[in-house]
Formats: sequence, structure tokens, C-alpha cells
Amino acid sequence: MLLQGCVVLLAGAAVGAGAVVYTRGELKDVESASLESVHRATLSMLKDLALMPQSDIQDGLGAKIEARAVGGKTVTIKLKNQGAKLTEISIRVGMFGDETSSRQMLAKIQAKL
Repeated sequence: MLLQGCVVLLAGAAVGAGAVVYTRGELKDVESASLESVHRATLSMLKDLALMPQSDIQDGLGAKIEARAVGGKTVTIKLKNQGAKLTEISIRVGMFGDETSSRQMLAKIQAKL
């Protein structure tokens, strides 16, 4: 039981340090960029992949964008403001996740930043 808590703590610390972590079907990363910049890069990436956002909800604390991928899978991207120039990105493709697709999307977002 104690060991499980350590694993969760270490995974959380890795995300905060900017390391890319894939767990429970979701890819997480922290980028050194403002929420607004990451939001623009995310929308541009979706456009490049011909994925039209079905919803884009945003406020000063974050954003949640949902789109449909080929085959009907839902793509959910959550952005969280972590400070003036830090934004956490969470990507989930489908109900159970798709690590390869998630990493490709993250790489495209990073390239646009």
C-alpha cells in the first residue's frame, strides 16, 4: 500500500518537471508556454489533422477541446494553466487511450510552439 503511494507521487513529480507521462490512457506533459499559446497550437494541430473541434470550452484556468478522429474516436485535450508560462497538456484518444496517436498529436503541438 505504501509503495503504491510512492509510485503516484513520483509520476506526479515527473509531470511537473516537464516529462511526458502516459498513464491510464492519457498522455500528460507540461510545456513552457502560456495557456493562450498552447491553445492556439492545439487548434492548429487539429486543423492540420483535419479534426474539427466539436467543443472548445475555455476560461482563465484552462481549456477542454473535444474532436472526432477517423473511426469515430473522441479526442479530448485538456489544458491547465500552471503559471504565467507553464501549461499542462492532457491528451486522450478514444475511451481507453491510444498512446501512439496521443504522442503524435503532442509532437505536432510542440512543433507549433
